[in-house]
Amino acid sequence: MWSLATSLATVGSLLSVADAISRVTSSIEENGSQYLGFNGTISAKTTYPSSGSCDETFGPFAKSYFYVGLNPPWDSNPFFFELYHLASEGSGGPVTFTKDDVYNLDFGSSGYVCYSEGKPCGYFETVWYYQSEILLDLTKAAVKKTKVGNEDGYEISGDQKTYLKNETERQSLNRVDVDSECGQFNWNYDFSIWNETSTWSYTFSFSNTTATGSIKTTLGENSMEITYTGERMTNATEHPNIELVSTDDSKPQFRFSNDSDIHFKNSTHGEWLVSAEEFPAESSSSSRAGFAAPTSTTRRGGATGTGTAGVTSPTGTGAAEVLKASSGIIAPLLMLGGFFAL
Repeated sequence: MWSLATSLATVGSLLSVADAISRVTSSIEENGSQYLGFNGTISAKTTYPSSGSCDETFGPFAKSYFYVGLNPPWDSNPFFFELYHLASEGSGGPVTFTKDDVYNLDFGSSGYVCYSEGKPCGYFETVWYYQSEILLDLTKAAVKKTKVGNEDGYEISGDQKTYLKNETERQSLNRVDVDSECGQFNWNYDFSIWNETSTWSYTFSFSNTTATGSIKTTLGENSMEITYTGERMTNATEHPNIELVSTDDSKPQFRFSNDSDIHFKNSTHGEWLVSAEEFPAESSSSSRAGFAAPTSTTRRGGATGTGTAGVTSPTGTGAAEVLKASSGIIAPLLMLGGFFAL
């Protein structure tokens, strides 16, 4: 996933949208991700003691999604997760204007993104391939079996020590936009990207029906906490028929609901096929039932750890990017042919 760290204040800021339109992101079909999907809300709280003890609370904001599951062997992590919230409102089009105070949130462990000639894909490419991008090393996180509500589930927790720094160009980031009225600009920008320069921690708990979590960030005396709660999405055909297996006390496993293992096959351009049945031996398939890491890194296209959140939401706003705008500029923008969606 990719995103623009921008807050739209004038019509002139539309120049930054050109980059948003020119990018291509991965999809569920291409990266082969098999996952549990949860639909819920996020809320946030910020504190700024250095600005006169200014505290703010935001939300809850709907259309917030949590995903947890299994990737093909391109992912060096034993499983993946992602917290994702573009905006509560809007559908269709590459850009949406939102009234949310917390938006463009994407925090995940790994991703699979389109590249061409060593660069992130543009809008049109004749030659391309997919490359893994890993943001978090989940082998350094703590994972344990726990009760989530009344069900068996798992909790994963970690901090900035699990972050994997990448020296090359990265298509996506773990980041968020927060429209704070009492924070300093530099502080707002610094805590908008979760990397090695800030102090942060995360905890997520999930079962087959419920997910909760939080991300806490500190910078000097200032702090921000984002919390999430959601329920499983099970009545939509675009969500894989996957279940969490909680028989192991130390690690989650995933399988199809008919008790079949998840089998992967690498296809054209690095796209992945998924089946409950084993692929023929000559098709170079692999099976991953849960926590075991792949035995070879060559299946990641020779890429070292890079990247970001793994799943493009099939049920989000439908926008590629969300911009914060005052009501005074929304009307003239809508006159541009309905290209932008509210």
